[in-house]
Amino acid sequence: LDDNYTSIAVAEIAKKIIVTAVKSTKVRQAPKITVTQICRGALHGAMIIGKDLQQAALHLLRIMPNIALETNLAPGDLLRWGMEGIADVMPIAGMDVRSAIRARIEEEFMDAGNVFSSFCDKAQKKP
Repeated sequence: LDDNYTSIAVAEIAKKIIVTAVKSTKVRQAPKITVTQICRGALHGAMIIGKDLQQAALHLLRIMPNIALETNLAPGDLLRWGMEGIADVMPIAGMDVRSAIRARIEEEFMDAGNVFSSFCDKAQKKP
């Protein structure tokens, strides 16, 4: 399968998991934790199978407005939480991947590149 198809599939699967998990755990766990962890896991999975992380990350972020509609969460919050989960993978993925993803985020989501960079810097400091 080509990387674009796989990246779309990764995002769609993550969406199904996020929507289901947020609806079922909202009382017990903050949606931020759910979304961040699922996005981190989805990107880790894409990395393990050798797929284009830039495409996978962008597809994950592009699907956030759809998740917002199904969960009644703010799209901006979902976008930030998604970026935070993606950023958690960047210490392993490397600076080239991080820079490429940041550039695409900045291109597609006005002024969000700096937000992503700050999440990446925070992820870099985690033990």
